[in-house]
Amino acid sequence: RQHLEQARAQLAAIVESSDDAIISVTLARMILSWNRGAERLYGYPAAEVIGRPIAILLPPDRPDEFSELLEHLMRGERIEPYETAGRRKDGQEIHVSLTLSPVGDAMSGIIGASAVVRDMTARKRVEAALERQRRDTVFLDRASQLFNSTLQLDVVLQRVVRMTTEVLGESCTINLLEEGKTHLTPMATYHPDPQARQERLQIQRDDPVRIGDPASVVGLAAVTGLPYLVKDARRDGRLKYVERLHIFSSIAVPVIAKGKILGVLASSITTPSRQ
Repeated sequence: RQHLEQARAQLAAIVESSDDAIISVTLARMILSWNRGAERLYGYPAAEVIGRPIAILLPPDRPDEFSELLEHLMRGERIEPYETAGRRKDGQEIHVSLTLSPVGDAMSGIIGASAVVRDMTARKRVEAALERQRRDTVFLDRASQLFNSTLQLDVVLQRVVRMTTEVLGESCTINLLEEGKTHLTPMATYHPDPQARQERLQIQRDDPVRIGDPASVVGLAAVTGLPYLVKDARRDGRLKYVERLHIFSSIAVPVIAKGKILGVLASSITTPSRQ
């Protein structure tokens, strides 16, 4: 009995000092135990979660995910480390790796589950940054090949705006600065719908952006040489064509060569779900 009590005490100390969250859950999906790692990861002290449903740790769009995993476990299926999303007390969504094991006794069989949860948020951010870097490298390589393949300006610009929509936004326009003009000249526009593409180009040619216009991020970028991001075009008020081109968000980036501003590339999102 003494050896058993010592083993239990050692196990409890290991669980309590673990950097990972270790949580036990009943078959009714109620939290039964909670270590310090869980408190650090989720932001709840034990007193606030023990006896509450495990669903409080899940994002609103995944309320039944843990129940489905528990059902697989009760059928005797093995739950490999499973990457999913969690939700902290402050509402922040986190990326986690979950390992689920059955908890049982000789009399009743499986009576609950033990979950070991590891925070993967930092790793996911690094992976996302590396993926963005990879996509940027591919884009720059393709752009370099494009510029080396032809000297026809209109062909180059049309390919650039199309390539831009593959990594940024759904539509894109290149506006150039021309000597003696007070407005930017839209030279190339891309939109996946050919009819919409022509309509957008015509609208921008009929009503071009004035260089330095404080009410337009494209006009501002043309004189400041700085990029501008408009997250909500309907509230920001610094974007032309919002209603006519159905723009929800946009980014304007100056095109600069040898320290001289040549124009502005503007890419927009027209589908709210892609914001």
